[in-house]
Amino acid sequence: MLEYKRGNISLDEREARLNDLRGRNNYNQLTRYLMQQASATTYNLSLSGGSNNYSYFTSASYSNEKTQRKGSEGDKMTFTINQNFKLFDYADVSTSLKGSFFNFDENGIGLQPLAGSVILIYLTIDFVMKMVIMLVLLVNFIVIK
Repeated sequence: MLEYKRGNISLDEREARLNDLRGRNNYNQLTRYLMQQASATTYNLSLSGGSNNYSYFTSASYSNEKTQRKGSEGDKMTFTINQNFKLFDYADVSTSLKGSFFNFDENGIGLQPLAGSVILIYLTIDFVMKMVIMLVLLVNFIVIK
């Protein structure tokens, strides 16, 4: 375009160069070097049991995820432990512990998955702390009652 504006090439030469640029396509290079087939593998294990005065539920899961972008993949592990205790005919105590661990590798093309993981971990920690405080208050309330 600048060559045409400067008068160095003709209108036909400019159109020929623009048509050459219009015909170029780097989609194949992008898909070959930067993209991959996305996949996810998940494993789960759950156990539960108990008696009339006590019951439990425990579960754990592991997930390996590969995104469409090469070099972006991650592992996630979660667990849940629930217990129910029957103290008296009128009082039950329930406890629950949940956790998640993330390990995500980013290839540098984008930071969105990393930002989402950091926010999710912060919310999970905040939520767990609130639940622990509520559990302590609940246990104190039942004992005092």
